[in-house]
Amino acid sequence: MKKLLISLLAIATVLSVALSCSNEPQNAEKQSEADSLLNAANNATDYERVIVLADSLEKTGSISPFKSAFYRGISYKNLGDYRHTEEILKPVMDMTPTTSQDSAYYIECLWRMAEILNIKEDYEDVLRIGLPLIEKLKGTGVKNNPTLGRLSQFVGSAQLSLGMKEDAAKSFEMSYNYILEQSKAEPTLQNIASVFTIGYNIYTKYIGIGDYEGAMKWYHRQDSILSVISERNDVPASMLDQFVAGNCIAHAMLAIGQKNMAEVNRVIVNYKKTERSKTLGGQIDGAELLLHAERYAEAADAYALLDQFFEEFNLEASLDNLNQYMVGKFKANYKAGRRDSALVVAAYIAEHLDSAFIKQKKSDAAELATVYQTQQKDAEIAQQQISLSRQRLWGAVVGFGLITIFFIIYTLHRRRAANRLGAAHVKLQDAYNQLEETTAAKERIESELRIARDIQMSMVPGVFPEYKGLDMYAEMTPAKEVGGDLYGYVMQGDNLYFCVGDVSGKGVPASLFMAQSARMFRTLAAEGMMPANIATRMNNELVEGNDNNMFVTMFIGLLHLDTGRLDFCNCGHNPPILDGLFLEMKYINQMIGFWEGDPFYGETIDDIRGHQLLIYTDGLNEAENPQKELLGNKRLLELMADAKSLDAHQVIDMLKEAVEQHRNGADTNDDLTLMCLKLS
Repeated sequence: MKKLLISLLAIATVLSVALSCSNEPQNAEKQSEADSLLNAANNATDYERVIVLADSLEKTGSISPFKSAFYRGISYKNLGDYRHTEEILKPVMDMTPTTSQDSAYYIECLWRMAEILNIKEDYEDVLRIGLPLIEKLKGTGVKNNPTLGRLSQFVGSAQLSLGMKEDAAKSFEMSYNYILEQSKAEPTLQNIASVFTIGYNIYTKYIGIGDYEGAMKWYHRQDSILSVISERNDVPASMLDQFVAGNCIAHAMLAIGQKNMAEVNRVIVNYKKTERSKTLGGQIDGAELLLHAERYAEAADAYALLDQFFEEFNLEASLDNLNQYMVGKFKANYKAGRRDSALVVAAYIAEHLDSAFIKQKKSDAAELATVYQTQQKDAEIAQQQISLSRQRLWGAVVGFGLITIFFIIYTLHRRRAANRLGAAHVKLQDAYNQLEETTAAKERIESELRIARDIQMSMVPGVFPEYKGLDMYAEMTPAKEVGGDLYGYVMQGDNLYFCVGDVSGKGVPASLFMAQSARMFRTLAAEGMMPANIATRMNNELVEGNDNNMFVTMFIGLLHLDTGRLDFCNCGHNPPILDGLFLEMKYINQMIGFWEGDPFYGETIDDIRGHQLLIYTDGLNEAENPQKELLGNKRLLELMADAKSLDAHQVIDMLKEAVEQHRNGADTNDDLTLMCLKLS
């Protein structure tokens, strides 16, 4: 149904834009023929043909670049290829429309670009594109603008994910009201269904960040819209069933977040009455609900269909799918006492984890390469031309020099030099070939490491939560192209999970272990675990198959923003600094991933409001100067004693500057990661 609505919207857009075509009969005829071809392929959902047609029609001048980008971008999106969708739509941002028709396609491309970025969780870019476009659309004065409604939803989602709750609430209201007004002006089934879909997306977004108060408001709206849809006579039974099933799942998610198991069980009963729950996908959704309701045996029975589900929907054992489905299947079987089945699932996860991780890295690298090629193509070509010209000039100079030397030697030492020259030529050729191969290999490795560094840096957040009274900032600086330090945070309503870690070793192996550790932290924190439990789960996972004996020291914290209480677990990591003094801790615990079976113990500080907390890696206190002298703990405490009046960002900048001054030009000897936070 979603694809059908997208197709209908695309067709309607094309038809409306076509009314403003040029008055020239020849151009109008060409555009009419082009539209007929595109619409026929689009209606037949032959998206590969749409892509080829749009590209060909643009080259012949039958359609504009804006229309071509729109059709190709939407087709790639319908095929699920978001990387190519972004590649097609992104250049439109730098184009300037000159006709009303091109302006319409320009707007369509931009808001759909914002949609793709929202799916990819590139929230800063969503705001960079979405906010100016919203103002532009508002300026048109068009009432009941559905594009403005959808775009506002994506902007609101980005703002909510970045902690901008007040701005997100305004954007969501704008989105909902625009779509609602359109449904009132034209009360078609499609328009009313759009109201439900917009509200549902907003509702699940609030649940996803653990804001159950915000979710409750939107749940009541969804309930009322569903009642309106149910009373209509033109609603297909299958569509109504999908809406009811979706509403049940969302309601259950809310009840799970509120830990209301009685309500979860009641909703599961209603969900099982829907036709959707009897489908393969519906049973897998139901398995997740049963798992959260702690009905493990029923959940395990439902998860038994996962192999069939993966086969029917052609799903790979990716990191997301392993985490979303297989981990749930393992937990259900383990909790149900079916240890043999749990071991089979665990073996499957272990078997596919490495390949899934490698595929994810390759996918990220390909995406970075695509962005790089798109943005730097002209500069790269120019640089290659300059480099080629230099190589040719240098080759000519060297060649001329060699020829001159050859004839001098030949003239002076005709016979004796012949053999030497032959041997020298062979050696020179071998050396040249070896140098060429070494240079190419070095350039290739450096390029791959640059991409790896970009991927690794994208794994740590650069934007921090905006919460009243919270001041938080962090930075990571690898010593080499890639490193083993990490930091991260997860917001769950009024709870802020955060961590800083340091993986043993340096370079690529440490970066891979770092990426795995960071992903595990985010996944387990999202489940609402206590820090000690997160450490235990991570340790159990990382110990398995750890043939290289790598480990990570980590400080894991859970700050209750409403009360100021700090729950934490320090896993062999440097002691944090609280108000200029090292934090006194009862337990240090072992490093994560080192020993199997050892317990992890957590601790609590009742209230840290008004106190400054710094968590860091040993790249700070063990920074070396040219004489191999360390910055040291004493100097570190002196620096922090003078930093109590600074905000988090200023503290980080001050410490980085102190490290650079201490190094005094010496090479960086270790990764440096700093996190500072204060709650007033």
